[in-house]
Amino acid sequence: MASTSLTGAQILAFTNEIVGFKSGLALSREQMLGLLPAGSNSVRLLQVPEATFVRLRIEELEALTTELLYELGVTDTPEYGSPLLLVPYSHDPERAPIAAEVVQMWTAHVWQEIDAIKAGRAERTVDPTPFVNDALQRFGRLGAEIALETVRRIIDYEKRSPWTEMRVVEWKDVQQLDELFESENLSTHHGKYFDQRFINYLDKRFDDVTKMHWRKFEGLAAEFLERAGFSIEIGPGRNDDGVDIRAWTRSASIEMPPTLLVQCKREKKTVEKVVVKALWADVHNEGADSGLIVTSTSLSPGAKSVCQSRGYPIYAADRDTLKRWIHAMRTPGSGLFLGE
Repeated sequence: MASTSLTGAQILAFTNEIVGFKSGLALSREQMLGLLPAGSNSVRLLQVPEATFVRLRIEELEALTTELLYELGVTDTPEYGSPLLLVPYSHDPERAPIAAEVVQMWTAHVWQEIDAIKAGRAERTVDPTPFVNDALQRFGRLGAEIALETVRRIIDYEKRSPWTEMRVVEWKDVQQLDELFESENLSTHHGKYFDQRFINYLDKRFDDVTKMHWRKFEGLAAEFLERAGFSIEIGPGRNDDGVDIRAWTRSASIEMPPTLLVQCKREKKTVEKVVVKALWADVHNEGADSGLIVTSTSLSPGAKSVCQSRGYPIYAADRDTLKRWIHAMRTPGSGLFLGE
């Protein structure tokens, strides 16, 4: 196995560069240590004093960056190293011979794509569609399934590998992770109201929703509703009279009463009935169809009872619903981007 000698400062710089490029997030040493399991070898590497040289295997550096990318929601597995494409089929007598040919087809396809890129006949992207179609024609549905699994494993490797310039998203900037917890700024290049990189992060570390900035919490709710097909008007954040978001169906004019009034509650305690009553008053006053409380917890029994007994059209996106929202918005694992 190849090895090298690096100082603690060089290890930190390498890790910051790779993780920043792949994830689009900038992390401090302390933040990286907080993401990793205590006592792991990766933690040991990050704790090497800046001026101290250590001898380490190349695989240890790859493990370090891969574990961090997994904890940031960039990759689906903490495993590192090249994907062993035939392993899932090695004990299946029906699939094994087909898989062997499909993997050879993939290799040939990639070289054709590279040649086309070098000749200027294609962009710096790898389109797997012709490969999957060829596998379907040659081996039927089973061949297509194996081809799709091959592409998935390759994509996940490219997302996590520190030795490639490929990434799924061409991040236009590097976002500080601290921004999620400390800033109320909602402007972003990767989303309309909430940064995609924070979505990826929260998908892996959902408990941090209670620590994020309250304004970012409003942005998260607005981002989901906008992607779900609503036209959104997000409030100023302060002095909004209790309405954080107004939403209309795409076919409705914003000159009409809102379809939905939204109140966001990023709290550790349950939402009480006084909040429900206040939102109902706003719904009634503005002629909206209904109200939605987006909360990091849930409605209290009293709040639920008020909605049911009085027939208020007030609904809740509670903690479990919020978790599903975030997972649904996570970057899909499809397509490859070759970074410049």
